[in-house]
Amino acid sequence: MLPGNPLSLAPDLPLGPSEAPRHNIRNCRGPGESIFLYTDGLVERRDRPISAGIAQLAAALTYGPADTMCATAMARLLHNQAARDDIAALAVRRI
Repeated sequence: MLPGNPLSLAPDLPLGPSEAPRHNIRNCRGPGESIFLYTDGLVERRDRPISAGIAQLAAALTYGPADTMCATAMARLLHNQAARDDIAALAVRRI
């Protein structure tokens, strides 16, 4: 996938303890492809729609080593300021 092209997946329950059944999703990445997962704290702000934050993230994503993808995305979205919400980001790149 190209940077910023979101996967089309049905939403599931948030992580945490729950007795409700969860869904398994399989999405294979080919050589040279990446996937970037994140929590809403990275893109959500009180003063703008969440869609604007997602668009900003899509523009900030760059192809490269997984640690560089995370660091670059967080720096561009946080503008080197302290986070105001919990943030988790995970990048996986298949080589």
